[in-house]
Amino acid sequence: MKYIGSQAYIMRVHPLHNLMRIAHRLIIKSIVLVHLLFLGFGAVAQEKADDGDHHCLFEEKSVTVGIAAPFAFHMSYPGINLRAYYNFNEHFCIGPEYSYFNNGESEVIDFDFVVHYIIETKWFGIYPAAGPNFTVETEAEHEMVAKPGLLLGAGIHRNFKGMTVFLEYSRIEFGVNDQFATAGVMYSF
Repeated sequence: MKYIGSQAYIMRVHPLHNLMRIAHRLIIKSIVLVHLLFLGFGAVAQEKADDGDHHCLFEEKSVTVGIAAPFAFHMSYPGINLRAYYNFNEHFCIGPEYSYFNNGESEVIDFDFVVHYIIETKWFGIYPAAGPNFTVETEAEHEMVAKPGLLLGAGIHRNFKGMTVFLEYSRIEFGVNDQFATAGVMYSF
């Protein structure tokens, strides 16, 4: 029960809110565990790799997983982003992304399914990004808004053996509109 002045009222909690919180915690724990396992395997793989690694393209039929720190302009707050891609060939990859933000007043969970096409330059790769988005936003009053949208953006990245460093800008259109600046690392296997 929450008190405002002399009046008392009970905050309504959307039935999906608790389910979303439990799912969020399980997803975060699972993905962090997978990243830690891949970091260990990546260190072993890097010892065996030759210097044939490309500065911006990915090996055909490989998997790339990453962790990043996005900044949501609408909330003016950083979050966490987890991603995994399947690289069909050196230029084209596709996969899910999961982002979580919580500034104490609102909580935002983004699910994206993103397509990248890498354009090679002399120093780094440039890529447009696009795909469907589903955003769940819960305000402090436990009012929940869940909307589908479209993610559009672009980024740059540079490979260093099995690790990739990237920066990107993206925005969500037609749903819960927001803009994001993201920096992170990815590992390829």
